[in-house]
Parts: sequence; C-alpha cells; structure tokens
Amino acid sequence: MKPGILNRFSLAVIFLLIWGIYLKTLCPTLYVGDSGELITAGYGLGIAHPPGYPIYSLLGRIFSLVPLGELALRFNLLSAFFSASAVTGLALFLLLAYSDLCLATALSLTWGLGLAYWEMAISTEVYPVASLLLLLLLITLHQPKRKTLKASLYPAALFMGLGICAHYGFLLFAPGVLAYLVCSYPPARLKSAFFLILILGLLGFATFGYLPLRASSQPSINWGNPVNLRNLLNHLQRTEYDEVGAQRGWVNFLEQFRYQGWYLRRELPLFSGFVALLGLGVSLRRRRAQFWLSLLVILTMSLVGAFFLNYDLPSRALGFGPKFFIPFYLILLIELAGLFSLCFSLTRGRLRLLKLTVLLLPLISLIGHYHGSNLRGHRLAYYLGIDILNTVPARSYLFLEEEDNELFILSYFANVLARRADLELLDPYANLFPRTYETYFRLNRRRPPDRRYRNQVEQLAREQSNPRSIYYTIKPGLNAPLLSSGLLYYQPNLSRIPALPQPWKYYHNRQWSEVPLNYWSRYIEFVYSLRQGEFLLSRQRNQRALHVINRGFEKVKDMQWLSFNLGVMFQERGLYEQARMAYLHELNLGISNRDALINLGLIYDKLNQPSKALATFAEASELKEDGNLYEVMAKLSAELLDYRQAEDYYQQAIRLRPTVARFHFNRALNMMKLNRVQAQQLWREFQTDPAIKMEPLLLEQARHFLQESTL
Repeated sequence: MKPGILNRFSLAVIFLLIWGIYLKTLCPTLYVGDSGELITAGYGLGIAHPPGYPIYSLLGRIFSLVPLGELALRFNLLSAFFSASAVTGLALFLLLAYSDLCLATALSLTWGLGLAYWEMAISTEVYPVASLLLLLLLITLHQPKRKTLKASLYPAALFMGLGICAHYGFLLFAPGVLAYLVCSYPPARLKSAFFLILILGLLGFATFGYLPLRASSQPSINWGNPVNLRNLLNHLQRTEYDEVGAQRGWVNFLEQFRYQGWYLRRELPLFSGFVALLGLGVSLRRRRAQFWLSLLVILTMSLVGAFFLNYDLPSRALGFGPKFFIPFYLILLIELAGLFSLCFSLTRGRLRLLKLTVLLLPLISLIGHYHGSNLRGHRLAYYLGIDILNTVPARSYLFLEEEDNELFILSYFANVLARRADLELLDPYANLFPRTYETYFRLNRRRPPDRRYRNQVEQLAREQSNPRSIYYTIKPGLNAPLLSSGLLYYQPNLSRIPALPQPWKYYHNRQWSEVPLNYWSRYIEFVYSLRQGEFLLSRQRNQRALHVINRGFEKVKDMQWLSFNLGVMFQERGLYEQARMAYLHELNLGISNRDALINLGLIYDKLNQPSKALATFAEASELKEDGNLYEVMAKLSAELLDYRQAEDYYQQAIRLRPTVARFHFNRALNMMKLNRVQAQQLWREFQTDPAIKMEPLLLEQARHFLQESTL
C-alpha cells in the first residue's frame, strides 16, 4: 500500500475509533453547565451568553434537524462529531510535520482521551467546534511543500476570523501566529498580502453579524438583546461579566499556576505534559517558527488563564478551568511529538521501548479516564429540571437566581420542551426569559439589583385578582420559601410544617470555603448511584438497589446534611431501616441535629419499638423543648403503660403551650388510668377554663368522659 493511501486509511481509522469511543460514552440527554442554554440557543437560533457563539448556534440548528433521539442528544452528537474531527486533524498535522504515523496516532488519541477534552466531546459545549477550527488554522499554516500565500495565509486568515467567533480563546493564538508568519515569510510578501489577509479575517469575524439579525426577531433566548450597536458591543466585550479579574489578590493569582500544573498532570499521563516542555528546545534548533508559536501560546494562555480564572472560589471547583487550557495541551503534545521524533531519529529505531511508551499513552488515558468520563447513564441535569418543575405548584412565579445549572436547565425545559407553560419563570437579568419581563416590568438598568425585581414580582402577585405563589431558587443569604432539587430541600420556617406526621426537610447552605475540593465530583457520583438505585427499586430489585445506593453513600459519608436528606428520602419511600441507618450516620458525625433525632424517633415508632422512640424523642427535647413533641412522648409512655411518665410529659406540653385544648384533653384521658377523682377535676377545669381555646368536638367529648368518670 502506498504511503499516501496508508495515511488516509489510518486517519479514517483514527476518526472512527475516537468517534466510537465518544458515542459509547455519550451523554444521552441534557448535561450540567452551559448545555441547556446552548441547546436552547441553537434550536431557536437565539443569542447565547457573551460573546454569543453564532457559529455554534448555526451548526446546532443544522444538527437539531437530524431525526435521531431527543433534541439534547443531537447536540451531544454535534460535539462528538467535531471533537473526533479535531482529533483526526491533529493526527494529520503531526503526519505533515513529522511523517511518523505511530507518533501521530498515539499523541492525537492521547489528546482526544484527556479528561477535559473527553467531557466536552460527549456533551453540549462550544469547544469542539473551536478545536476543529484551531487545527485547520495550524494545518494551513504548516504547508511544508507549498509555502504559497494562497495555500497558507489566506485560508489561515479566514479560519482565524471564524475561530474568534467560535471562542475568544483564539485571540490568545494571535501573538504566536504573528510570530510564526514573521519567521516563515519575507516581510515584503506579508506586506503585499496584508490587506487581503485582513479582509479574509474580517470576513470570518463578520459571522458576529448573526447576533443583531437574530436579536431583532426576538428569539426564545436573547441574551443581552444585541439588537443595536451599543448592546452588541457590550455583548462582544462581555461587560456583563464584570467580576473577572484578580479578585483574590496576587498571592492567589500566583497560586493559579500551581493549579495549572495540577490540570496538566491530570490531563496528560505519565507527566508527559511536563516532558513536552523539553520539546521547545528541539523546536528552537529545528523549527524556529513553530518554537515562537508554541512559546507565545504557552505563555499567553498561562498568564491570561491565571488572571481570568482567579475567581473567589477554590480553583479545583471551577469545572470550566481545565477546558480553558485544551489548546494549551494541544501545543504541548505537538512539542512532545518533536521531542520523540528527535529521539527516534537518533536511535534509528533501536530504542523500541520509547515507541512502546508512546503507544501506551492513549491506552493509559483510556483506562484512567473512562470511568470519570463515561456519561452514558448521566441524567442528573434532566432529573434536576423535572424535580424542580414537579415541586412548584401550578400558576406560580419561579424566580431563578444566578445559578447556571438551574437557569440553563429550566431554559431547555421551558423554551425547547415547552414544559409547565403555567409557570412564570424569571431570571435576574431577563436574558433567558425576557418576554415575562417585557410583559410585566420596565427594564431601566442593565444589571438591576435582585431585590428590586423580587419586590416587583411580589407586588405584582399581590395585585392580581387571583394571587399567585412566588418561589425562589436558593442563593446564600436569601430567605427562600422553597427549593427542591430531588434530594435537597429547604424550608426556613419549620413551624409551618406539620410537626410530626411528616419527616422534616431542610438544606444547609454552605459557603465555598467550607466545601471540600473534591466535593462536586463525589456528590455527582453519589447522585448517579441514587438515581440508579431508584430505578432498581422500581424494578423490585431491592437488594441490588441498596447495594448501589450504599456504594454511592460511601462517597459522601462525611457530609452530614446529605446523610440527613438521604434519610428523608428513604423515610418518605417507606424504607425505614435504610432511613434509620442514614440518620444514625448523621448523628455519629457528632452533629447535634434535633430534626434527625425526631425523624429517627418516628422511624422507631413505625418499626414498633416505642421504648427506643421515646428515648430518641427525649434526647431531641433536651436540645429544644416543643409541646407537640412532649405530647407524642406522653402517648408513647401510655403505650408502654407508664401513665405516670405520660402525666409528666403532658404537664410539660401544657407548660409550653397552655392554650392548646388537645393537650388538656389528652392529659385528662391519661389521668383516668391513674386517678379517677383527679380526672374528674381535670375534666371540669377543661370545660370552664377561659384560657383554653375550646373546640366544639372536644368539648362534647369532654362532657361524655366527665359523666363516665363519675359513675
């Protein structure tokens, strides 16, 4: 087989292999993060978050027409296709640069099987399209046999303009590309072609003209409403994200470089990312233009990444952090290819162990990253939207706070799937649900305070002839009436919940500083296990379900609030033994949780263990006294035939709430077991005491028992 045919066949095999891996692990539905928003923008040809991503929206609209599965799956297929194409493009670039098929195959697959790249390849993200355009730019710049302007510079200028529209990360390649051109072409040739190169670059950049054209049509998602020049410039400049910058000071800014090393070690196996830096020395001697391109890209991305990712959050909690450096990993692998190529040529093929090491890199990535990257059963985001929509009552207002997951997921359900049209959904900046604001409110400021809009919503709800309920998603510091996201519940005023018949539900707000660095990954694994367990329970596979749930619970066993809510879930489903274990685990963490003690007492009562229930309720009452709780303890004491103890508990309940008629009535009933004379006195006091809020039914029954006690 001729080398050209062999190379083409190998590239096709690489594409099919990596695409098959992506399809095997593809997310079947909506994913977390920007997924819901990008699907909504692509499906309705809308405007996504700054800078708008027009190329992705146009390509997404094309893929949405593919008659295969649900809409979210089609957008995930878009990511898989373009990601596999970009991996194949890297293999082609390495073949052109080093003429080594083994090297090109191994390093391109290593890049495609990195954690960050793999995750974006199997979910809805903008990076796959940008990655393919980046590879096309590098391939057109590197034409070893045809160094003509027509073959290299003109297409590269067009790809540069399109790449900036795909993702602003392309701007970080501008210094390196400029240095590459200066080293590769005589200044006179560059000067003569400058205007044509500029025109082609602007032609690709003109794709941003999509934004005002579509904004004028009022699409379902119209972020920033870039219908005029002022709004368009604000959108392109990302002025809405004014929180970007060195928020945490210079010490933390410098710390970002340490996290970049952590990202790199996690992404590329066997410390190959750090070894690749040695390849810069090889490029300096052999490929000076490529050296300056790689060096400037590495420095620019590292410095700019440290600045833009310096949020007031733990750096490992930033899910988009590693994705930002995907081009960084690409450049390092190109330099690693140069280093390996030099080693191969020096050893003349005798050092076979080195080639074996290169071939092992993608295999190590596949084995090490498969479990963490497999989203085939991922339905967390979908269930989150379903749970919220199922919780909020009909004809209510749902005010969404500044949380991407809730905003973007519900934008998919509301604008694409058209679920719960009876709800009025609002977000703080009127980006995802603008029509509600246009109907009811005047938008006078670009970034209105949340409180102002909440007040307007509440005033509007009160003024309607048929008042509507208002619900908020949780935000630290906000006294929200309700949030339900499957497992997690929040209710600020527990006194409004029936005191004992139902499990009490609550959710602890936690500041970022209190969240462990690996919190989110462990929590996601826990939710996966829980959802799988619920499915197995529905199929009557109880033992397997409990095994799966307990395996997930081990991931988060040090998070006491999850232990409590897991107990609530089991308790509501009638799995009392599992709920008991969850509450005991909560209490064994050393947390004085009165709610867990009360629910545990309820479980002991359900399991016909009144003595344990009584002891648990007594421990809860020591933390905080409650009349309802003392009444339940009195009834349990009566069940154990300890009427004297029951009398003491009734007295405690009456001491706390002397006007509750039910307490006096039940105390008199209990006294009939101890002393009928005292019972008669209690019945008379019950009927004549003006402080007791009497109920007619109880009064009639009291008269009956008074007559019975006198016989």
